[in-house]
Amino acid sequence: MKTFVVALLLLFGIVVSADAQQVGSSPILYVAPGGVDAGYCTQDFPCASVSYAANLIGRYWTLGTQPTISVAPGTYSCPGIINGTVAGNAGVGGGAHYLLIEGSLGANGKPAVSFSPASGALCTGTNFNSGVTFEDLLIDTGTGTVGIFSQNHSTAELINVEFSGAGIPLHAEAGALIEADAV
Repeated sequence: MKTFVVALLLLFGIVVSADAQQVGSSPILYVAPGGVDAGYCTQDFPCASVSYAANLIGRYWTLGTQPTISVAPGTYSCPGIINGTVAGNAGVGGGAHYLLIEGSLGANGKPAVSFSPASGALCTGTNFNSGVTFEDLLIDTGTGTVGIFSQNHSTAELINVEFSGAGIPLHAEAGALIEADAV
């Protein structure tokens, strides 16, 4: 039966791609220190940056799914703003979290994934009605960086997120929401 379906799809010119690895119907994109920002961020061929993976989410996102960016232990550049055109469909879900950026824990139970700022005043954040969950991450705010920024009716949920540095850990503009288990 599988052969027949594949042959039928090919006969009608329909291309089926398994670019992102799936859990149920929700894609998982992978980021690792040795990755390359090309391709589809699969487990076998991970990307190098969260921002590259986040830009791929738009091609996989469908209503009712929660795309995940699984980040291997290491230190990464801050991904910047993850906006509604990337993380979700603007206005849909009433504050639901569309994208999960998931780090990992080290043997000591502390986050083993860290974002460190380059130049600029922002590490990461949400914008334009998007919803992003940040989990098991260490965010370095440097000397003047905002760690997580939420604006334009977006939501950010923090689960086991730690901050270091002398910058501002969290900033929410009017109409935005940041939910956290602890900071």
